Amino acid sequence: MKILRPINSNASENTKELLRYLQLLSASEYAVCGAFNFINKKEDGCYNNYECITEQYGAPLLFSTYYPFIEGSDGQFDYAEANEQIIDNYKNGAIILMHNQNEWADEICRKICGEDGDKTDFLINFDEENPDKNIEAYDFYLKCRKCWADGLEALKKAGVCVMYRPFVEMNNAYFFGSYTESEKGISSFKRIWKQLADYLFKERGLDNILLTFSPSAAANDGRSDLYYPGDYLVDVIAPTAYSMPWVERNTPEGFYEKAWHYSRHSGLSHDKPFGFAELGVDLGQDENAADYGKGDWKKLVDVKEKCPRMGFFCLWVEDNGLVSKTSINASEFINKKSWIKLS
Repeated sequence: MKILRPINSNASENTKELLRYLQLLSASEYAVCGAFNFINKKEDGCYNNYECITEQYGAPLLFSTYYPFIEGSDGQFDYAEANEQIIDNYKNGAIILMHNQNEWADEICRKICGEDGDKTDFLINFDEENPDKNIEAYDFYLKCRKCWADGLEALKKAGVCVMYRPFVEMNNAYFFGSYTESEKGISSFKRIWKQLADYLFKERGLDNILLTFSPSAAANDGRSDLYYPGDYLVDVIAPTAYSMPWVERNTPEGFYEKAWHYSRHSGLSHDKPFGFAELGVDLGQDENAADYGKGDWKKLVDVKEKCPRMGFFCLWVEDNGLVSKTSINASEFINKKSWIKLS
């Protein structure tokens, strides 16, 4: 096996070691178990996913969270609490996976496009090479980007390296900061990704990041591969994956076929570490079915066998999460011997 190097030639030794570990996992019979924690949703225990799973089943080895956007602000994110959780879990031995809140561009998009305006190519305003970009939108994006980097720099100072997935689910039409439908927009997205990488690595000197490409498998419409910025700009491939309505009820392999697509597609590197940045189950589509309204984790118990290069997965929250009141057969899934946990 050819040992991969991070796309950042100045990556720290710990970052290089993390990439090597993830690469080895993708070639092994094991996968790291992870869980996501919301920051600003605390009224329901299931949102504290990592803590709940730790209490019931032992601590997952991968900890995931996000930087929440401060609504009404001029491109600001509240990363302090997220970083506190990240640092604590990293010191306890956890691998870190993180992103920025998806809806970061909603307010500026509505302001400039209006409620009924065409928003599908709004991301072109964040491309510094676009001569026709809206300057107000571009300046807002630069403030967002700086705040993301400020949070990541604080993690660097604390000695923490992370898998960082910017522009999460860029092929999801609900997220105007990264979604597009045009060839022009796709070209802009790839340039924006490169501009972000150059900013993080060269201008800000962040050596603690593995850039992670994280499309939505549920939105797999044949276009998401077009977003892939290239092997030289991606360290890890980690789609979000839910066995949701696009999966035929009687053909569960349909889930694996679509989700695994991102690891085996000819346009993506087979050498990159692969995992699921978000993993969840559906609650059924047939109201007359016995399992309707229940998230049956037995559906995903063979995910490693069906997706052998899956080196890690992160369990999502809410109704289709492992510790939700609607979940069934959770123990059968989480206690599988193939999953690596801290305890």
